[in-house]
Amino acid sequence: MNVGENRPVALITGASGGIGAEMAVEIAKDGYDLVLISRDQVQLDKVGSDLQDQFDVNWLAIAMDLSMPSQVAALMKTLDEKSIAPELIVNNAGYGVAGRAEKIDVEQQLGSISLNVSVLTEISLKYLPRLLLANRGGIINIGSVAGFFPGPYFSVYYATKAYVQSFTYALANELKSSNVKICVICPGPTLTGFQKRAGMNRSSVARSGAAMTAVEVAKIGYAGYKRGRIVVVTGKLNRILVLISRLVPVSLFVGAISRFNRP
Repeated sequence: MNVGENRPVALITGASGGIGAEMAVEIAKDGYDLVLISRDQVQLDKVGSDLQDQFDVNWLAIAMDLSMPSQVAALMKTLDEKSIAPELIVNNAGYGVAGRAEKIDVEQQLGSISLNVSVLTEISLKYLPRLLLANRGGIINIGSVAGFFPGPYFSVYYATKAYVQSFTYALANELKSSNVKICVICPGPTLTGFQKRAGMNRSSVARSGAAMTAVEVAKIGYAGYKRGRIVVVTGKLNRILVLISRLVPVSLFVGAISRFNRP
């Protein structure tokens, strides 16, 4: 049986591990076939095979680096040729680089903007007309609690997640008269491979012990999307931090974040 032949289809970027792979679990449970995207074909195939065994879903795994030019267009062309029309888009692919901004490789920082912001925006805007034409489905953007604050020693990453949050809020307002849902899931520190890639293993974040699991984030986040929530902040502590950020002057809060992120 082909992907999407008898079930709706979800497209998930960054699906080879962490939050992306666990979102795939929650969505497969909900009756979707899956298109799984990341750079790691071997791990994608493992995720897809495991989900097929557990939930009898159909899946397609495509290994590609979405941050490279024209890759989103190539992805859409591939799916169109296979008559696969995703009804749910999960923009999870992204990364950050920790450290003093002037000491980090500029190309790495610009690459994170490309993946976290430009690719997310391109996928959303190119699929949105199709979702609106069908008047169903939705978009889930994986943001971060970081999007609520400025983030010294992680400045570009925090800024990209502020964009994701603002973009999602605005689209939600534009889409409120339709049946298309849009949601941003905002986890705090999460036990994934993100910290290793960001170079933050020795930071206060990595040592804090406050991190949630990717399973917890995916369960809470997807349940919030299903309920029609626009913003889902995962975890009680993270919700408290967001509330405090609205009451405390940013000049005071940014100092605490600086100490928390300092390598």
